[in-house]
Amino acid sequence: VSDVEPQQDVDPEPDAEPDVQPEPISVWSEGPVSYANHSASSDSRALELIGQAADSLGFPVGSLMGPQPEDRWFVGSYYVAWIDRTGFVGKMNGLWRLNGAGGDALDFVVLEGDRPVNFFIVGEDGQGSWPAGYPGSEHAEFPSSTPEANDNPSCGDGDWCNQFSHEEASDITDIDIPWWSSCNAGTVGWSTLFEPIEEAVTDSGVRVIYEAPLVKEADGDGVWDGDDCHADWLFPDGVRRPVYLRVGYELRGDEPFVDRLVQFRNPPDNPPFEGPMSLIGGFVITPWPDPHPMKSLDRWIRPDQADLYDAYHGFQLFKNAWNEHQVEPTEGDEVFGWVGQPISLSHHPQEV
Repeated sequence: VSDVEPQQDVDPEPDAEPDVQPEPISVWSEGPVSYANHSASSDSRALELIGQAADSLGFPVGSLMGPQPEDRWFVGSYYVAWIDRTGFVGKMNGLWRLNGAGGDALDFVVLEGDRPVNFFIVGEDGQGSWPAGYPGSEHAEFPSSTPEANDNPSCGDGDWCNQFSHEEASDITDIDIPWWSSCNAGTVGWSTLFEPIEEAVTDSGVRVIYEAPLVKEADGDGVWDGDDCHADWLFPDGVRRPVYLRVGYELRGDEPFVDRLVQFRNPPDNPPFEGPMSLIGGFVITPWPDPHPMKSLDRWIRPDQADLYDAYHGFQLFKNAWNEHQVEPTEGDEVFGWVGQPISLSHHPQEV
């Protein structure tokens, strides 16, 4: 509430200049490499780091599976990020740690000899390889409990019938998950370009958002013949309608973290949209038996809001404290918390 008298409308002076909208700030520096440098280093040094990061993956020159001129690169003081939008819906398939220094002193932290190591799974060993069991460096799946015509009618009782995700270029070749590999055929190609629906320069870096349909990417009926793969979301009334999954990032030039942005968009004419679980997934850090210590993030775990019991290893994790977790991983998934239970991970008993 204000006690200030409202101003009266005033006609502009006859010769007043019309309002001129400022030109939008360019997000990416164009050229052979499309990049945004928000570090304290020079553009020439940022481009050197991008080149070393791209070369470190080991993809052959000219391969459509590696970084392309249409992809985006971000350089901050603490990381280089490769935003892959050729064959992927703006997915971060590369993340390299930097030391935070200014000028030409800005450099990589995690190295194998002189080769900078991708913090994610794609090409981390320098052999130009894609993971067998994941579509790139990040996995995102949204289960459906609605039976299709050839599904067991009770498939959704307490579990899922089929999995929906983005359709992307890399194939799933892991023989242990045929429900995913059955949807390899008919996917988009490596040269398919995904344009963002939003991109902007922020106070500290860059914000970019992509959107693509949520489609069937895992055939769970036990036959795995790939029926209706890449089809739209199946609603309980038996009708397929488009539902969209938005994904994006806020990348920061002066902080050592990345915000992952995720949102569903269910068009207003659709019925209510829901699934039996939340969006499942995350970034794939490493397949190596003995990963670099900087990539062994779960050596220390800190639940933020409640104590958690680690049933996989048989001990208690206490909230608001760094709990030592230097144990051998178990076979299969280890679930420590769900939505609403933030957990911090570190390779030291402190936040780094």
